[in-house]
Amino acid sequence: MHNPSDPDQTSPAALTITPADCSSLEVASAREWLLTDGLGGFAMGTVGGLRTRRYHGLLVSATQPPIGRMMGLASIDTSLILERGRVSLATHEWSGGSVAPRGYVHLVSFAVIGGVPRWRWQVEDVVIEREVAMAYGSNAVGIVHRVLAAPGPVTLELEALATWRDVHGERHASSDPDVTQRADGCTFEDHFHLRADGWHPGGEWYLGAYHREEAARGLAATEDLWLCGSARVTLDPGSAHETVAWSGAYGGGGPHGAIELVNAARARYASLTDQAGDEVGGALAHAADQFIVHGSGGPTVVAGYPWFGDWSRDTMTSYVGLFLDTGRTAEGRELLVAAAGSLSEGMLANTADVGGTEYNTVDAALWFLHAVDRHRTRV
Repeated sequence: MHNPSDPDQTSPAALTITPADCSSLEVASAREWLLTDGLGGFAMGTVGGLRTRRYHGLLVSATQPPIGRMMGLASIDTSLILERGRVSLATHEWSGGSVAPRGYVHLVSFAVIGGVPRWRWQVEDVVIEREVAMAYGSNAVGIVHRVLAAPGPVTLELEALATWRDVHGERHASSDPDVTQRADGCTFEDHFHLRADGWHPGGEWYLGAYHREEAARGLAATEDLWLCGSARVTLDPGSAHETVAWSGAYGGGGPHGAIELVNAARARYASLTDQAGDEVGGALAHAADQFIVHGSGGPTVVAGYPWFGDWSRDTMTSYVGLFLDTGRTAEGRELLVAAAGSLSEGMLANTADVGGTEYNTVDAALWFLHAVDRHRTRV
């Protein structure tokens, strides 16, 4: 599917996975992608679509930014409805050892273009594209499906698999979740919302979803997911379908459409690139942007996705690269002032990931002084 005439794919800032790697379960499930929302929430998964970690999903919301992360929308499973039958583009592994469906075999291209991941599947002469983007500063994700090529109209079915659990844990089937259905989507247990044209209510447990990376770590490796509904639409070649999921309060029934979220994400990436001066610098600035979040106390730094919230030692050791080299000095100063307020007996508060504030780092205060000195020197 690589097209040398496509400027997106020849851009030095574009990351592209070869068709051979896309259709290899072992390779495609070992390569991961990450999107963040500027609050500590994220979307994350593998190139091939296999959820190998409990952290893989399309909407993980930070309920106490940047922590309190909850898994909401775990997956959108896409199927083509053809004359010869249904062809699934999704991939799942189950506790019994099976991998089904095996949609990765139809995956011919994966690329990250302008900060936005893009998948392309081909089944006979039908080519389907998916793009995913998060809303910066909001707990929201948009998923766009397009029919790039087809001999005529194509019917898609998009199944939404959902949960609401701590991102570090599991949830298993017991009583059915409380899902409020609407004509254009649903609300899952009053925690998150989903909107999609062609919506049909659902209601079924998918039992024993298996996460191979958690098993490799010696942790609980299964969970159950609730099919909360599906969208079934018929699209002409060149047309698109939009799905949006979000948590938190929004006016007017939710965030803007998924295409608008994708365009906004690319515009933010372009702005960072312009500030950096070139595309390679822009890619690095965008990587830094993923880790700078705005919590309840102002700007801070996530120490690492998907596990950690903000840790002062990690913040101060990375301060120069994240804030000074990227020109975010005003945010950096606000962060340093807030950090100074946490000093106690010569120590800097390190993290609140475990609930209360922890003073458990010896040298964070020294790195803090280093960051202040570099800030003062550079600004």
